[in-house]
Amino acid sequence: MKTPHRLPLIKTCLLVLTALPGLQLPADSLPRPGQWLHLDAGSAAVSKDGAVITLLDRGPLKLDVPARDKAKGFGGVLNKSALNGQNTITIHNGGFMLDAAKAAPLNASEKGVTIVLVAKIGPAAGNIDLVKKQGPTPVKDAGYSIRFSTKTNQVFLWAVSDEANRISYGRQPQLLPAPKDWFVIVMSADIPANKFEAAFNGRPLSKPFVRGKLSALAADAPLEIGAGAAGGMEFAELAIYDRPLTAGERKQISDSLSAKYGIGPAAFATSAKLEEFLGQPVFVPPQKLWEGRGGWGGTVAARDGAIIVFRSPGGGVCRRSLDGGRTWGPDIEIAPDAKGGRALVDENTGDILFVEPTQGWLFRSRDSGAAWTRETCEARPDGFGLLPGNEGVAAMQAGITLAFGDRKGRLLMPARVMGPKNTNAVPWRPYHYNTAFHSDDGGKVWRLGKPFPLMGTGEAALAELSDGSILYNSREHMSDGNRFFAWSHDGGELWLNVSRSPDLPDGPRGNPYGCMGGMIRLPIGGRDILLYSNLDSGAGTMPDQVGASIISGRKNATVWASFDGGRTWPVKRLVYAGPAGYSNLGVGRSGTPSQGLVFLNFEGGVETDREFVHVAAFNLSWLLDGRAVP
Repeated sequence: MKTPHRLPLIKTCLLVLTALPGLQLPADSLPRPGQWLHLDAGSAAVSKDGAVITLLDRGPLKLDVPARDKAKGFGGVLNKSALNGQNTITIHNGGFMLDAAKAAPLNASEKGVTIVLVAKIGPAAGNIDLVKKQGPTPVKDAGYSIRFSTKTNQVFLWAVSDEANRISYGRQPQLLPAPKDWFVIVMSADIPANKFEAAFNGRPLSKPFVRGKLSALAADAPLEIGAGAAGGMEFAELAIYDRPLTAGERKQISDSLSAKYGIGPAAFATSAKLEEFLGQPVFVPPQKLWEGRGGWGGTVAARDGAIIVFRSPGGGVCRRSLDGGRTWGPDIEIAPDAKGGRALVDENTGDILFVEPTQGWLFRSRDSGAAWTRETCEARPDGFGLLPGNEGVAAMQAGITLAFGDRKGRLLMPARVMGPKNTNAVPWRPYHYNTAFHSDDGGKVWRLGKPFPLMGTGEAALAELSDGSILYNSREHMSDGNRFFAWSHDGGELWLNVSRSPDLPDGPRGNPYGCMGGMIRLPIGGRDILLYSNLDSGAGTMPDQVGASIISGRKNATVWASFDGGRTWPVKRLVYAGPAGYSNLGVGRSGTPSQGLVFLNFEGGVETDREFVHVAAFNLSWLLDGRAVP
């Protein structure tokens, strides 16, 4: 155990800045006025009145109040009766309380309070109140708190309405992170505004609580941190402000801490360095996963680096590679009816999702695709009252978790509406349009955004750039030419500036029918390197009827690369020279066997393009084929 040591008050106020190395923030960008304390692992701080708090590398916080300061208290926080003559309050088992057998009330005064906590939780059973404020009402457990339920794998907050003497719950079924993962909690109670808000890894836990009177909970209301954490809890940082911070301040602090600890959706999007994709060229030749068509469900990388490919629609199964695509395990059944879904990784939790919102089902894996559990979900229509139907989310690039914009943490995936009749019949193809589903509650509710600004479109892919804009890349059935692009600047709700790519083909050239292709952004911090997959063939032919199906000339599975966020695509390389068809892309994870590798999942064969589902793996050096990175 480290011995508490005193720090001058000026150092205490600056700890919140110095604890965030490498962040590009101005010196005065994080809140300081009125701050009580900030701690990170292994540090100590002195309160306004001389109390010393030490945050250990592992285990509990320690609050040590010098004997000479007991009478005057800890800035109005600790009082004489609470200390009861003791100099030290320590709660073991990885938890810390300012309220235990000897209560130590935190007085939020007339303004309010903001609490920022970075921690990780052990495998305890039951409910753990990570941050809890008790209030002077006759209602049992009155107050407000952020609570983990390790039985139901949920994190939620609750608050009390003292006017009606009842508890009002605000709940979001957000899953707990794995015990090894850090998380950031930001809780703010604004007494004058009667508002209580909290966020978990940057995502709101509920709508702001405005019922009841928080002022009744403020005066002499004890604060608990880590209450009931008998199963073990580790703390990394704690900051307490004697005022409610603004939404912008809370977001900035949460973003800074998330970047420092590799927490939340931005962690994956910025996790890799360019060098990881370079070095000696690597190419793992195509391997056959299934006979016949399939692979439309997507290709994703779990947090431990496992690569998962979904067969859908050929069957409700997936296969995994644990060694960077060099070998593949047997089929894993998701469910017999898990067909036509879409895969994505929820970077907020690390869970793998396989979902079909219009069918009302979502399958979740918390163990990198080894096992799956069924959940229900809801799809809400667009402004026309329409929803994707037949093949609505099938044959698309895997969905993503937004990492950079104002909607960071949102789940987003491309989708397709087959017109008002929901039919793929040729006369109705001009009425098809692309769109995107988004979910802000971990997949429970999926809302449909505005249509892609071009009719007759079909299968698609999308990627978020580091400025928060989203590039939509779409197939089109009606005209001979290259792929169509559009952009969103509001998290995938509205798509603008449709244009045809001068570089990227939409299936065989000379064929207006197009072909499913993939697009991903490599998760390299500070760069927007995009890859695109499709067919590089000039053997296309025109159909007799506009919009009719014609698949002649489908061959030469190829990958293109852009180094400027999709404006130009100067690099391409052939992956498979035989007959080929639908394709999508996946990318590995830093620090795992899949690090630095890209995975191309495509249909192909010897005689036709629909004989087998293949997966090939390669790195950027192989794709560049001796050329320098632009």
